[in-house]
Amino acid sequence: MMDQKILKLVPEKARREFSPQAVCTAGEQFLRAVPFAEGRLLTLASVSSGDRFHLLDGKGAVRDTTGSFPAVDQPGITPDNAVCQSDITVSPDNRHVAAACQSLEYIDIYDGEMNLQKRLQGPQGFEPSLKSRETEMGVRIHYQDPLCLVYSDIVSDNRQFMVGYIGVRVKSESDLGETIGTVLSFDWKGNPLKAYTFESDILSFDMDWKNNVMYCLANRPEPQIILYDLDSLE
Repeated sequence: MMDQKILKLVPEKARREFSPQAVCTAGEQFLRAVPFAEGRLLTLASVSSGDRFHLLDGKGAVRDTTGSFPAVDQPGITPDNAVCQSDITVSPDNRHVAAACQSLEYIDIYDGEMNLQKRLQGPQGFEPSLKSRETEMGVRIHYQDPLCLVYSDIVSDNRQFMVGYIGVRVKSESDLGETIGTVLSFDWKGNPLKAYTFESDILSFDMDWKNNVMYCLANRPEPQIILYDLDSLE
């Protein structure tokens, strides 16, 4: 990300490898990047920009700023992507976008034009406690105290999205190692559908939507990729 480069990995099935191909160099620094409609890219903007998302054209130039931050009722604190770092998913038909905050209990649902449709909050009701301080360089930064680990990883198809849930308020250093214990699914109107739990916590996951199979990287001493047939977990 320091080089502001965006790559795509193209599978070479014969060798079971991926070949990296350059897409573009972004005109602004970013924290996340996902493909968007009409050859564009949607990025989680840098903290210093003060923006939520940027829309980039195929050459990496910023064409628009979009999105909004959750309201935080704390005097002198304006949310930014330092405290609202999020995982992003865009539905294959480009009609829906969801962004799940990693340390705040918010999931934002947008339409294909990046108009906010719904902001989900919960499920445990962690009250965000944000603070600010000035660094030695004279830059004011915002941070969360105590830190919470909330959402991690998000994937979608045209009907729904799934997000990994951790749900831990960090009280000790060991809590920083907590990983996904539950995967929650929602339709694009924000209605909860199902919650999936597994025999061990997972580090990340993805979906084979056609066959309703979830691929999970298990959080074990020797990490394994485990496949779950979700029909069997009904």
